[in-house]
Amino acid sequence: MSLIAHLPHRITQLACATLLASPLYGNSVMAQTLPSADQFFSWAERTYPSLFPTGPATQTITPYTVRAYTTGNYLGIANGDVYVLGPISNQELRRVNSLLFFACEVTPTATGCPGAPAPAPAPTPAPAPSTAGTCDLANFESELVAAVNQRRAAGAQCGSSGSFAPTTALSWNTTMAIAALGHSDDMKQLNFFSHTGSNGSNPGQRLTNAGYNWRTYGENIAAGQSSVQSVINGWMGSAGHCANIMNSSFLEIAVACVKGGSGNSYGSYWTMVLGTQR
Repeated sequence: MSLIAHLPHRITQLACATLLASPLYGNSVMAQTLPSADQFFSWAERTYPSLFPTGPATQTITPYTVRAYTTGNYLGIANGDVYVLGPISNQELRRVNSLLFFACEVTPTATGCPGAPAPAPAPTPAPAPSTAGTCDLANFESELVAAVNQRRAAGAQCGSSGSFAPTTALSWNTTMAIAALGHSDDMKQLNFFSHTGSNGSNPGQRLTNAGYNWRTYGENIAAGQSSVQSVINGWMGSAGHCANIMNSSFLEIAVACVKGGSGNSYGSYWTMVLGTQR
């Protein structure tokens, strides 16, 4: 079943209307101006405020450009396609359609849209942030992976969890990063600290919703740390967190850090997810 069948009736009507009205066939496609991610997100917020209320910043987790909303819904764009996640899609990552499909609704005056005026130089859109989920820390992913793999290569004594022999290196997984960022952002937005999400989700459910087909997984969370080394040191000093990092059954990893605001109990919210796919 297509995603359109899962979405509210207003979006179904919009999709049909846009398909009929937009010049999406033949050579006219070549002339169509593709809207930017921010233009699309802003249009969705104006058109469906109950689903996508204005407020969140644009985030980038390769290959996705994302906005996370207080309704629990996510809008994302990757490789020219539009995706949703959250209550709007029964907590499943779903492709809605191509970004081009919505182009004339989002930017009706752009080249290639019916009735559009002669094209004029368009302002250069602001670049999307490239530090989403990193707390603005430089070299976040590479430093994180190197720090974890250094500990795994050396072996560790994890307190009451026992001694762990040296084990294989982990690789970064961008799908897992979506789940990690979603949970860190959830904790920040609603000012809580727990492995249980505000919607009652557990780490496995969040990984599944992000599209990660896991065989096994683990999750570490932390709050307040200001650097990669400080959060790794804290986790390695805790028996259960250390055991997760040293677990030889895990092959992949992702970590997200979201800065807290003036209304938050902590200055940062960290989520590490580890796992192995089926």
